[in-house]
Amino acid sequence: MANHGYISRDGITTFAEASNACQTTLGFGYDVCTFLSALGLLAGGDLATGKYSIGGADSRVPNTLGPALGISHHGPFEIDQSISRSDTYFGNNANFNKTRFDRLADIADENGGQFGLDTFAAERALTYTESRTTNPEFDAGPKHLAVSLAERVFIYRALPNGTDETNANFANIAPFFLNETFPPFWFRRSTPYTLPNVATDILSLYALGPTEVGSNQGLNNFVPVGSDFGSLTPTEVMCYLQTNMLDIVPGQFSTAITGEMSVVQAFANGAIAPFFTSSDCTMDWTAPGKSAGVTVPGTSTTPNVLVNGEYLDAAPSYTQIP
Repeated sequence: MANHGYISRDGITTFAEASNACQTTLGFGYDVCTFLSALGLLAGGDLATGKYSIGGADSRVPNTLGPALGISHHGPFEIDQSISRSDTYFGNNANFNKTRFDRLADIADENGGQFGLDTFAAERALTYTESRTTNPEFDAGPKHLAVSLAERVFIYRALPNGTDETNANFANIAPFFLNETFPPFWFRRSTPYTLPNVATDILSLYALGPTEVGSNQGLNNFVPVGSDFGSLTPTEVMCYLQTNMLDIVPGQFSTAITGEMSVVQAFANGAIAPFFTSSDCTMDWTAPGKSAGVTVPGTSTTPNVLVNGEYLDAAPSYTQIP
């Protein structure tokens, strides 16, 4: 979207700009685009100004409520088992991995040249196995599951040229991956792609290739978390997306601003919660609690920091972990 000028080309966008551009270019529904842009802002941006970086941390985005690390920060949006990038553990999760894309294209050839449901189910199974067997820090937790499924269905629902919405072929898909552009003579979808559509599609994709939820604690030591995703209904998937994607929020903020959590809650309740009312999902965020073993009321001043399954020494304030 930046390359075509629908959002700022300088790498800094805003909540409203990205949401509007998503609808204009992709033909995604207002609910999907607002949800995604809100997550980008909450996960990697500055709520006070509405700005976030489409890359990593950037001095042009203030750290008003906590560290604004950008949407390429590993964890919220940038995950292991990417379609076209290497896992963070191997040192470079930014550069295009042509080997992975070529493998995807080969799988598409085996499925009539279509980058559709069958192709991405097979590709997702291969990349999952590859990451699980080679990356000792592979994270395949609940948020990872939601993102790894959604990013794949987005491709074949958004990128086929709008004049032929079911034709997710190489000509329509390759420019996005290889050039970071839309295909020539681009037309957006004629019908909006909504959150209920996303929920139905990711269930269909998962059903063709179920994967275990959990994480590696070293090679050959995968620790499952016991999520029976395949048994959920589309409505329950909506709630799953909400709870497992939105739990990124409290951890992004400094303990110094927990008194302003009402601002965060107000934004979430106004910008995100309405899309889930029909699914009867609940969204009740609270500020971080006090330190364990401390009887004086208040928020924690010595939070534990969890990295790769191990707690580091408590720190008096937020410390960014590389």
